[in-house]
Amino acid sequence: MRGAWKRRALKHPRRSCSESLDEIGFDNQSVLEIGCGTGFFHQTMVQSGASKATGIDISKKMIDYAQSLASKKGLAEKTAYSTGDFVETQDQYGDHDVMLLDKVICCYPDSETLIKLSTEKCRKSYALTYPRDSWIPRLSFGVIRFFLALARSGFKPKIYPVSWVREQIEQAGFKRKSSWNDYFWISEVYQRELESG
Repeated sequence: MRGAWKRRALKHPRRSCSESLDEIGFDNQSVLEIGCGTGFFHQTMVQSGASKATGIDISKKMIDYAQSLASKKGLAEKTAYSTGDFVETQDQYGDHDVMLLDKVICCYPDSETLIKLSTEKCRKSYALTYPRDSWIPRLSFGVIRFFLALARSGFKPKIYPVSWVREQIEQAGFKRKSSWNDYFWISEVYQRELESG
């Protein structure tokens, strides 16, 4: 399968998203990744055929690293980066063909708004990874929240019901094309449904 050599460097659940997106097709398409971290995911997609990619993250350190990584890979002209909160700055970004949210909605305080605004800016494929609503992730998140509370941190990661996440995306006009999960994470790819008539 095309691009398989690039995907070997991606671990599940990212690899699952990449394989599903490859089956749908993303050649010459633009990618926007929210919470991009080091940028490795969308950079791999650019190397595999995407026309360009934009990465957004609240951490300047991550964005600086992503820019450096893109430059080393010869992708500087095909990538752009921005530090900030997508919900607060979403007017700065145009529509993109592919939207990526890898382990993001569990870490954002208003995930309903995040999903709403990101789906509005997605023309074709919407891919995301989020924690399962089961006892292992809930126990892990409970421990994390406990220690964050001790540290008086305002960060409160949250697990959402799978049915709720799917409903938010499907109500925005998307149909689920693939779903993969392990004991902790769920990776899903959705495709915007074409309007009839």
